[in-house]
Amino acid sequence: KTPKKKSRYERTENGEITSFITEDDVVYRPGDCVYIESRRPNTPYFICSIQDFKLSKRDHLLMNVKWYYRQSEVPDSVYQHLVQDRNNENDSGRELVITDPVVRSRELFISDYVDTYHAAALRGKCNISHFSDIFAAREFKARIDSFFYILGYNPET
Repeated sequence: KTPKKKSRYERTENGEITSFITEDDVVYRPGDCVYIESRRPNTPYFICSIQDFKLSKRDHLLMNVKWYYRQSEVPDSVYQHLVQDRNNENDSGRELVITDPVVRSRELFISDYVDTYHAAALRGKCNISHFSDIFAAREFKARIDSFFYILGYNPET
């Protein structure tokens, strides 16, 4: 019987943690877009990008992550303002609403909000594309674990 692999991390010579490798050999690095366990029943995983890794005082591997918000995580009144901003930005009167429900469910809003999580909360990787406007976003192809964003949202503002 082969011993079970343990998760591990790699460091540079100056001690900076460059990657975290799970027992299943999934490698996570700063800049990766990832799913994080939400700890709430019937709630989808959170979507974030890893900013960096660090060790806690007790040698637990932590990571700073930047949040992406799903449309369902943005208050409806705020979402209406975001759509209005998007319309004003383009100022063309052309169709600016994403009508395909599958594509619509894959729109995220980037934020500057950074939080710290234990690396054990990681649940997989995903891909996030940035589009400059709604017209460019029409190029987005809805695939498993793929999302896109056009606008930002910061819960504090």
